Amino acid sequence: MIELLNINTSLSPSFEPFWFNSEEYAGKQAEGEGILLYYKKEEKEIFLRLYRKDQTLISPLRAPFGSLEFSTQTDLQTLYEFVKESLEKIKLSGIRSMQLVAPPECYDLQKADMLDEVLIHAGFSVTVTELNYHLETNLGAFENFIHDSEKRRLRKSIQAGFECTVAQEIDYKAVHQLIAECRKRKGYPLSMPAEAFEKMFRDFPERYTLFTVKDQSKIIAAAVGVKVRSDILYNFLPADDEDYLSYSPIVLLNKAMYDYCCQNGYHLYDLGIATSGGVRNEGLIRFKEHLGAALSHKYSYEIKLG
Repeated sequence: MIELLNINTSLSPSFEPFWFNSEEYAGKQAEGEGILLYYKKEEKEIFLRLYRKDQTLISPLRAPFGSLEFSTQTDLQTLYEFVKESLEKIKLSGIRSMQLVAPPECYDLQKADMLDEVLIHAGFSVTVTELNYHLETNLGAFENFIHDSEKRRLRKSIQAGFECTVAQEIDYKAVHQLIAECRKRKGYPLSMPAEAFEKMFRDFPERYTLFTVKDQSKIIAAAVGVKVRSDILYNFLPADDEDYLSYSPIVLLNKAMYDYCCQNGYHLYDLGIATSGGVRNEGLIRFKEHLGAALSHKYSYEIKLG
């Protein structure tokens, strides 16, 4: 039997959930009205956080992904029954549709395949397919597998004396401005205000790590490393200074983040998507491929309920 709970109900699953599906992260979505669907029987365990947006339930509210999470012992039939019963409960509340954004396949290919099979069988359709890129940390030295063009850019940054470090004392305003200017240049708005940017570091210092590339004291590139799970680091809000594009310091930044993953027990470094709403960004695709990153897919699903 599925339990229908408040979105912020305390939950201690037997497995490690992804950060964006955690109770702590959900608790920061203060204005989010929603529900938590939960099932547990012996070692089979499933949960789904859903936020209400008009007559639609969505997962996530504000995050790269949400969707169902389940233990490795959960079988296909149990997962399907969970989805079907959940839909039946949701229909009774007048909800007209449900939208889910699943994690990238590379996080757990077996679970991704199970989830896809169950959702499609239950009547969901894929609405968006994003191209996601990642590096596994068993590839050896970063310099050995990147494309020759990126090796040249990496050497150029190192020869110029640029240094990439984990920031200890953070000028949040300066970093936020760099990110905002970079995203504006590329046509991507930044919806996170400076206060919220600083707050995520202060609230969850164990989850968010800032990496910066500096030319002496000037920050010329930056990205946030998000600890999605104890073995996965996600590259969030990467940015570089327009005046330094000829150096491409973002290559040095990725080297530092990959090295950090290798040194701190992460098995996967997630470079994020190279599409927007499924539309390909050929330059970004080429860049991530040149970094040696492997492709996987990230699916968005939807079902109409009435």
